[in-house]
Amino acid sequence: VFMFLVIVRGIVVVGSLPRKIAVQRNHPQVDAINAAGRIGLLLGGVGWVITFVWAMLRTGPQAAVT
Repeated sequence: VFMFLVIVRGIVVVGSLPRKIAVQRNHPQVDAINAAGRIGLLLGGVGWVITFVWAMLRTGPQAAVT
């Protein structure tokens, strides 16, 4: 039972990582990133990776600055 709870907690922490990154980077689509990250993680992880990259993308006026 303890191992099951540890695994579930790990999934929750990893699933919320793109949301935390999006909030920290002030991304305008935080809610969509959060939902897509959790769904993508539950569906095998491929969607989670895409969501992670999405959260890392620059948005707004600073996006054009290199």
